[in-house]
Amino acid sequence: MHYRNVLKVCALGVAYVCCAHGQESAPLNTAMTDQDFIAMAASSDEFERESGTLATERAQHTEVAEFGERLVIDHTRSTEALMAAAQAAGLEVPSPQLHLGQQRKLEALSAAPEGTFDQQFLQVQVVAHAEALLLMQACVEVCEEASLREFASATAPVIEAHLEQALELQRELDWETALAN
Repeated sequence: MHYRNVLKVCALGVAYVCCAHGQESAPLNTAMTDQDFIAMAASSDEFERESGTLATERAQHTEVAEFGERLVIDHTRSTEALMAAAQAAGLEVPSPQLHLGQQRKLEALSAAPEGTFDQQFLQVQVVAHAEALLLMQACVEVCEEASLREFASATAPVIEAHLEQALELQRELDWETALAN
């Protein structure tokens, strides 16, 4: 599935989850304030660091573990850049708080049977990075502070690269599974 189609599916999924399940996912809308963006971006980075760490510990495929390590590094850098952008705007960066949906995804990944972790992890990463990319694109359009728009614009290509890598790794694992059967 091409990542633009993934983005459309995720946007619909985010809207459904927010409406039907009472904020299990971070809302993405044009009423977002700059402070909302900072909180959601910090939460997204924290989720990626925590799930990436799980991948380095639990992945069976070297490529998936390396991807997890890359997520930890890149999302640590992203948080540092977010803090700098927020400080330049005179805004506060709260301690990252995982929302209920992120907490549940981490719990599910932690409990995933050994043989299914890699595929579950990559599925979670596709959705998380599609949501994060939508968040960055929304900020570019609606954030008031230029430093936040610049941060979002500079961060979006990294997130897009992660999304593409997660999709590619999914394809490789699917192909490997098909050949094994």
